[in-house]
Amino acid sequence: MAATANGHRELDQAHERLREALDVTRHALGGGQDRSVPDGVVLCQGLCRAVVEHQRGQDQSLFPVLAARRPELGPALHALRQDHALVAGLVEDLRQACESRASAGELGGRVERLAASLDTHFRHEELRLNPVLDLLDGAGPPPPTLDTLGWLVS
Repeated sequence: MAATANGHRELDQAHERLREALDVTRHALGGGQDRSVPDGVVLCQGLCRAVVEHQRGQDQSLFPVLAARRPELGPALHALRQDHALVAGLVEDLRQACESRASAGELGGRVERLAASLDTHFRHEELRLNPVLDLLDGAGPPPPTLDTLGWLVS
């Protein structure tokens, strides 16, 4: 994460890219209408990969740094990891639906459930972490990068 006046900017940008990927995927699936789904399946698979990589990066790199520098964040980081586990279940459900060649309507429903969960999770995460990221900005080595999905949406 680059040292800036707004240490949370990178987190917000990563979440915005995931929201954009969700929107692109929804559009490709035709808002749940039963259409030909090859593009939607590819986008769903990319979305799954992006969410998994983003959360893995946080769990393995960012959260340990934050826990070491701000031990009082332990309960909040634990709750965020629980959110990640819930989201991972929804991602796995979507991934399996892609593999089983589900209809656009079925995929769309799974994408909507994932989007609702991610929206709540992102708001909670930004509320808890943005102030801390701002405080840590410029204080010691920067936390690891948060944006692992530039390859998906640019």
